[in-house]
Amino acid sequence: MAMVDVVYTWVDGSDPEWLRKKNAVTTPVGPSAAEESISASSESRFFSRDELKYSLRSLERFAPFVANIYIVTDQQTPVWLDTSHPSIHLISHRDIFVDPDHLPTFNSHAIEAHLHNIPDLSERFVYLNDDFFFRAPTTAADFFDDHD
Repeated sequence: MAMVDVVYTWVDGSDPEWLRKKNAVTTPVGPSAAEESISASSESRFFSRDELKYSLRSLERFAPFVANIYIVTDQQTPVWLDTSHPSIHLISHRDIFVDPDHLPTFNSHAIEAHLHNIPDLSERFVYLNDDFFFRAPTTAADFFDDHD
């Protein structure tokens, strides 16, 4: 089977610089927009409980087939992350968005739509949210049919 990579999206919603950028572009317009904005930009949606740390641990334990791990973020680094690990790569939104005028973005759908632009990303990759945990051994065949 071909190489398989994993891609995470991650944000530290308590980072003051990130909050400043987010607050500068998320101004609700009108009553219904205000309601939508509250649910879409709720602090709980961006609050980190270090889920990524535990997801990475579960990946290491139960998914040995993974070649590279890409963490896509808005120029942030988890304080606990060993950035010297040869398989872990931090990817800035700037690295994957073709048009820099589309940044900053806080829309997960927009970010996901650009994941294929990650440099050196394998053709076969699994996209995970940072709160996804493996609980049992897995193989690449659990995600892909081998038709190469």
